[in-house]
Amino acid sequence: MVFRKKITTALKRTGVQKRKTMIKQYSIIITLFILFATISCEKDVDFDFEHNPKLTFNCILNPDSTIKADLSFSRVLGGVGEFIPAEGAKINFFENDEFLGELTELGNGDYSLQYYPKIGSTYFVEIKYMNYQILTASTIVPKKTKIEFVPIHMQPEDENQRIIVKIHDNIGRNYYWNYCYSISKKNGSKHIASIFPVSSPHFDDFNRELDADFEYGFYYHYMLRIKDTLHDGEVLQWKKKSNSLGLYYSYDIYLETDSCYDQYLKTTIQTRMLENEEIPMSEPVQIFSNVENGYGIFGSCIKIIRKH
Repeated sequence: MVFRKKITTALKRTGVQKRKTMIKQYSIIITLFILFATISCEKDVDFDFEHNPKLTFNCILNPDSTIKADLSFSRVLGGVGEFIPAEGAKINFFENDEFLGELTELGNGDYSLQYYPKIGSTYFVEIKYMNYQILTASTIVPKKTKIEFVPIHMQPEDENQRIIVKIHDNIGRNYYWNYCYSISKKNGSKHIASIFPVSSPHFDDFNRELDADFEYGFYYHYMLRIKDTLHDGEVLQWKKKSNSLGLYYSYDIYLETDSCYDQYLKTTIQTRMLENEEIPMSEPVQIFSNVENGYGIFGSCIKIIRKH
């Protein structure tokens, strides 16, 4: 995976082995897409020796922000440098089968529409560019789920306070993710957490690694994927530390995603872990894409931010 934007390397933790420090450095690559939704899909899994570029469209809808999208050309495996933006495209948006509008071109492959997506609505996108095949994709914005953070009473001298996280799951298949970051009060630099030493039967173990140095004997890479498959419509809860770092503002991010963005996040993390030899897999993982006739991800999510 190659990225067009750079952010500060991940926050290093004391007492963690050199191997875990490398994990933190690579975590930036995963979280960058979550924050800006500009990562490309399936570009690094094309093994054709003669590469015919395809269009790559990336757009994640969020009811709290207007529509932003990115369109570029894919490139051959192992290519270096910036991705070439696709400028001059005609991108039409539809809401519940009604024409919503055409995205405005901002330059450098960026497009936008001054409109806030609605919870529970279905969106369809149609992309026309020169003599390329028309790209299409769709997504349904999730319904907002109630999430509670309940403090656990502890002694004042305890360095790490704990909370109980409660997700009031709606009936039906839902998709939840969690990640964390902090911002320096001094210079505004951002630090991304990449190791999650927590335990719950609600967590998907696809990115779990055993390590006796941690409290539960294991930790999770990059993000937590929270499942409701065995507890549909129930309250999903677990305990976690709520660290208060005096020099930083800390943020705990919870995502409720559609099925497409869920699969994209999971396969992206699997690919990164495979590249870093963090999981024993014999074959490459193809990063999920729901863009017909091209690459990329057109998904949606609800974001809940807890500052502490």
